[in-house]
Amino acid sequence: MPGLHKPNGAGLSDGTYPQLAGQHATVLIKQMADVRDGRRENPKMFPFAGKHIIDVQEIADVAIYLQNMKIPHDNGKGPGTSLERGKALYKNDCRSARRKRRRQREEVLPCSGGQHYKYMLRQIMNIRDASAGTPTPRW
Repeated sequence: MPGLHKPNGAGLSDGTYPQLAGQHATVLIKQMADVRDGRRENPKMFPFAGKHIIDVQEIADVAIYLQNMKIPHDNGKGPGTSLERGKALYKNDCRSARRKRRRQREEVLPCSGGQHYKYMLRQIMNIRDASAGTPTPRW
């Protein structure tokens, strides 16, 4: 995993691998458990999270370690050409949706602050495409 997400947990600014440093341990545990148990297809992650490699306690240990890492700040920023529109959309849509989901399932809501722009953009487009009827690819 360090090779993919870097030793400091920063991931790659091109969005290929997300930043894991500072992520909620519960989110990391769920993601690794889903890969491990076949609920989430991720061929690049399986060799690190498979039952034959890591046990449940080790998953928890890795998750806590990553959660406690400092969030890197040089993470690949977007062009910044639509900041006011982004702010308005966040205030009107994202923030209220996250509040509703937080009340329902806080333990699996990922921390998005500091995440790579290109990774976030890809995830948002996947969600958009899935809502339009296109299956969301698993990364």
